[in-house]
Amino acid sequence: MDLISQIGVGGTFAVIVIKIVLDELRDRRDAARRSKLETIAQQTRDLWEWHNVNDQNGVKLWYSRRSLEDTIRKLVEIAEHQRAILERIDLHLSDLKERMKQLEQSWAE
Repeated sequence: MDLISQIGVGGTFAVIVIKIVLDELRDRRDAARRSKLETIAQQTRDLWEWHNVNDQNGVKLWYSRRSLEDTIRKLVEIAEHQRAILERIDLHLSDLKERMKQLEQSWAE
């Protein structure tokens, strides 16, 4: 029983201090969560506003056919450029293989 009475005042003080610290940490965590949620909500509103723009015919500009056609043209240009690069790489590799064969043959002699 003496142990309980000795811990009583100190324990009560420790519990109060721990509760205050935990409440402060919880408040900070909740504020951080609220901030993140507000950021997500604002980004969602921005995205909706971007997608909600119509042209004079009532067609959403974000999904307009012209935009899609331009994007496809650019992708085709990029693919053609990559094909040309790959052809050059293939040519260089073929040349390198031929030179390696010649070098191996000269070493074999």
